[in-house]
Amino acid sequence: MDANTDQLLSLLNLILPAEILEYFTIVNIEIRPQEVHLFLDEKNSAPEEFKHEKLISICRA
Repeated sequence: MDANTDQLLSLLNLILPAEILEYFTIVNIEIRPQEVHLFLDEKNSAPEEFKHEKLISICRA
């Protein structure tokens, strides 16, 4: 990663709710003149309170 990407990620850590970066990975960032688009992938991890349970993920298209 370059210095600009590191700075942007640091800024996003301050702006976004902690849960977003806890449960999602930023896979792409598109910077446009007046907007920033974030692309996220959900991490394959359950919240701590559900670690002891068997969870099923349902994906609907």
